[in-house]
Amino acid sequence: MSSAQQRLWFLDRFEQSPTYNAPFAFRIDGRVDGDALQAAIEDVVARHETLRTLFPDVDGEPFQRVLPPEQAAAKVEVVQCTRDDLPALLH
Repeated sequence: MSSAQQRLWFLDRFEQSPTYNAPFAFRIDGRVDGDALQAAIEDVVARHETLRTLFPDVDGEPFQRVLPPEQAAAKVEVVQCTRDDLPALLH
Protein backbone atom coordinates (compact mmCIF):
# COMPACT_ATOMS: atom_id res chain seq x y z
CA MET A 1 0.00 0.00 0.00
CA SER A 2 1.12 3.53 -0.67
CA SER A 3 1.56 5.91 2.25
CA ALA A 4 -1.65 7.70 1.23
CA GLN A 5 -3.56 4.40 1.21
CA GLN A 6 -2.13 3.50 4.62
CA ARG A 7 -3.24 6.88 5.99
CA LEU A 8 -6.78 6.40 4.68
CA TRP A 9 -6.89 2.87 6.07
CA PHE A 10 -5.78 4.13 9.49
CA LEU A 11 -8.32 6.99 9.48
CA ASP A 12 -11.10 4.59 8.50
CA ARG A 13 -10.26 2.35 11.48
CA PHE A 14 -9.73 5.28 13.85
CA GLU A 15 -12.84 7.31 12.98
CA GLN A 16 -15.20 4.37 12.46
CA SER A 17 -17.14 6.41 9.93
CA PRO A 18 -17.54 6.19 6.17
CA THR A 19 -15.52 9.35 5.47
CA TYR A 20 -14.80 8.47 1.87
CA ASN A 21 -18.09 6.75 1.05
CA ALA A 22 -20.78 9.15 -0.02
CA PRO A 23 -24.26 7.96 -0.93
CA PHE A 24 -25.86 9.92 -3.70
CA ALA A 25 -29.13 10.14 -5.52
CA PHE A 26 -30.19 11.67 -8.77
CA ARG A 27 -33.55 12.27 -10.30
CA ILE A 28 -34.53 10.66 -13.56
CA ASP A 29 -37.76 11.65 -15.20
CA GLY A 30 -39.42 8.85 -17.10
CA ARG A 31 -38.93 5.12 -17.14
CA VAL A 32 -35.60 3.73 -15.91
CA ASP A 33 -34.14 0.71 -17.65
CA GLY A 34 -32.75 -0.95 -14.53
CA ASP A 35 -30.94 -3.68 -16.47
CA ALA A 36 -29.14 -1.15 -18.68
CA LEU A 37 -28.20 0.97 -15.66
CA GLN A 38 -26.85 -2.10 -13.83
CA ALA A 39 -24.85 -3.16 -16.89
CA ALA A 40 -23.34 0.32 -17.23
CA ILE A 41 -22.26 0.38 -13.57
CA GLU A 42 -20.76 -3.10 -13.88
CA ASP A 43 -18.83 -1.96 -16.95
CA VAL A 44 -17.37 1.04 -15.11
CA VAL A 45 -16.40 -1.11 -12.12
CA ALA A 46 -14.75 -3.68 -14.41
CA ARG A 47 -12.66 -0.98 -16.12
CA HIS A 48 -11.51 0.84 -12.98
CA GLU A 49 -9.32 -1.15 -10.60
CA THR A 50 -9.72 1.52 -7.92
CA LEU A 51 -13.40 0.65 -7.60
CA ARG A 52 -12.49 -3.00 -7.00
CA THR A 53 -9.75 -2.43 -4.44
CA LEU A 54 -10.10 -3.58 -0.83
CA PHE A 55 -7.75 -3.04 2.10
CA PRO A 56 -8.14 -5.99 4.45
CA ASP A 57 -5.68 -6.61 7.25
CA VAL A 58 -3.98 -9.59 8.83
CA ASP A 59 -2.89 -9.14 12.44
CA GLY A 60 -3.37 -5.40 12.11
CA GLU A 61 -1.24 -5.08 8.98
CA PRO A 62 -3.21 -3.82 5.96
CA PHE A 63 -2.61 -4.93 2.41
CA GLN A 64 -4.13 -4.10 -0.93
CA ARG A 65 -6.37 -6.63 -2.66
CA VAL A 66 -7.88 -5.99 -6.08
CA LEU A 67 -10.96 -8.06 -6.83
CA PRO A 68 -11.52 -9.48 -10.30
CA PRO A 69 -14.46 -7.76 -12.02
CA GLU A 70 -16.80 -10.73 -11.56
CA GLN A 71 -16.35 -10.57 -7.77
CA ALA A 72 -16.82 -6.81 -7.42
CA ALA A 73 -20.59 -6.60 -7.40
CA ALA A 74 -22.09 -3.13 -7.30
CA LYS A 75 -25.83 -3.59 -6.95
CA VAL A 76 -27.88 -0.72 -8.31
CA GLU A 77 -31.25 -0.24 -6.69
CA VAL A 78 -33.86 1.98 -8.33
CA VAL A 79 -36.15 3.45 -5.66
CA GLN A 80 -39.14 5.62 -6.33
CA CYS A 81 -39.59 8.29 -3.68
CA THR A 82 -40.62 11.85 -3.13
CA ARG A 83 -38.18 14.71 -2.60
CA ASP A 84 -39.24 14.81 1.07
CA ASP A 85 -38.49 11.09 1.54
CA LEU A 86 -34.98 11.32 0.12
CA PRO A 87 -33.01 12.48 3.21
CA ALA A 88 -34.35 9.61 5.32
CA LEU A 89 -33.62 7.07 2.58
CA LEU A 90 -30.02 8.29 2.21
CA HIS A 91 -29.47 8.25 5.95
